[in-house]
Amino acid sequence: SEVVEVRNLPSSGAPLHVAELWHGPTLAFKDLGMSVLGRILSHLLRKRRERLTLLVGTSGDTGSSAIEAVRGLPNIEIIVLFPLQGWSSITPVQIRQMTSVAEVEKNVHVVGVEGSSDDLDVPMEQCFRDRTFKAAHRLGSVNSVNVVRLLVQAVHYFYAYLRLEPGVQRHAQFAVPCGAAGHLAAGLLAVQMGLPIRLIAATNANDALHVVLSSGALASGRPTQSTLSPSMDIQMPYNLWRLLYVASGSDGAAEPPALIATQPGDVLVSWDTWEVRSWQAGLAARGKLELPSAVLAWIARHVRTVAVDDAATLAAMRDVHRRSSYFLDPHTAVGVAAAQRAPFGEHDDSESIVCMGCAHVVKFLPTLARAFDCSIDAAIGMLERECSSHKNLAAVEQMARQVQVTADGLSQMTPPGCTAVLRRGEDWEAKVRALVTSVAGRAASPNSRL
Repeated sequence: SEVVEVRNLPSSGAPLHVAELWHGPTLAFKDLGMSVLGRILSHLLRKRRERLTLLVGTSGDTGSSAIEAVRGLPNIEIIVLFPLQGWSSITPVQIRQMTSVAEVEKNVHVVGVEGSSDDLDVPMEQCFRDRTFKAAHRLGSVNSVNVVRLLVQAVHYFYAYLRLEPGVQRHAQFAVPCGAAGHLAAGLLAVQMGLPIRLIAATNANDALHVVLSSGALASGRPTQSTLSPSMDIQMPYNLWRLLYVASGSDGAAEPPALIATQPGDVLVSWDTWEVRSWQAGLAARGKLELPSAVLAWIARHVRTVAVDDAATLAAMRDVHRRSSYFLDPHTAVGVAAAQRAPFGEHDDSESIVCMGCAHVVKFLPTLARAFDCSIDAAIGMLERECSSHKNLAAVEQMARQVQVTADGLSQMTPPGCTAVLRRGEDWEAKVRALVTSVAGRAASPNSRL
């Protein structure tokens, strides 16, 4: 009955809640922002009599959400790159959610990659940085690099906050599982709008965001680790620059006074030589990023970070189910584990903590089976009653039963529905460019005019 449900979880400390943002068609929180973005793009393209080719990289959930948002739209083509099994912890269900649509929709093209999500970002970034190529093929994206996603996601915080304490002005904390950190950046938008919240950035073992926000230093080239929360397996969170833009005064090139106090204990910092663009250039040129202490001080007031390993993720899944019979998916479990560590220190026991619910666990059956030491079939059985009363859950559960859920196989072949596979040693940029050219050319043919 609700688009977003806020569930109360038993807790020995502050009140703990999960904002279930995953009730969309692919059972991922990104469905909400992605569906709005897809329709806005289609509307604008129709008014302008134009077409767009979307190039999207995914570590797990973004791809299927993006595909579902634009499938069948006459003025949008979408190409999604995803890491094959064996190169990441992406599940067979997540893969099939993408490839099954590509089998039936002419505007959907799915490419498997023998590499991590960070690896597949490289040829995509090269295409986007080539402005001539980008313009010629009407290239765009619906990753969280697109600000519409963040604008919609900022609403999540207001909605969940008002569900907790309608009409009452008090502080709350939001635990945000982070990959590319788009949802965290949206949280800072909510903070800038005046919502009285603090943010807990929860990462898995791919903890580059945790390292840079807590220490102020980051080195590029950190290898991506395969974890039980694959949608968060990202070592270069591109929304970091948005976070730093806010923390440095929201003016990347101005020359205001070094420190601007807006309220006691709060500083906003704007820089000349330390501007965000300089940090980006420095990281690209020297492979290192070092933030000034004043920026870290601002971040510490609004964002604390926690890195959660796989063992703690599994423990959170078991603990929450033991207390409440509630099933967490592994990404939400990372957020709950981080929230339970109370990184902001002492606080009023009445100050609620909300964990942003990322997805439903039916998409991550191997991890559910591992958490409860059971077979895949038994894991499906554990969810049967819950799935039977929810249309989208029932559909994905049926898909899970149909997919052969194994740890190998799909990495050694082209999965059904895949347009292509990028193999190790091949020129990925050339292959992606060729595919974009082919797809954009077909879409722009005289027979396909709007």
